[in-house]
Amino acid sequence: MALTDKRKSDKVVVLDEFKMQEIKTKRFVEAMRGLQIENALILVHQDDANLRKSSRNVPHIKVLPTDGLNVYDILKHENLVVLSSALEKIMERLAPNERTA
Repeated sequence: MALTDKRKSDKVVVLDEFKMQEIKTKRFVEAMRGLQIENALILVHQDDANLRKSSRNVPHIKVLPTDGLNVYDILKHENLVVLSSALEKIMERLAPNERTA
């Protein structure tokens, strides 16, 4: 329900990728300004050390692999920035399990 609320409020941004070639907080902040986002949970498929380290000193930003996705972090952050590869994993987790008889 927390994800649905963010989507209905137009607080979800889906990106094909968010690559940081090097660990640079300044470049990360510039990218977030370009997206016009100051407070966000960034969901990635798997840990991206450059992205995580570039963002770790920026207030109100958290980079989280989909395995760690939780309601608290969704509600705590105003926006969700979801990488397309992470979106696929989230959809897999939320899809009902199909069982054969």
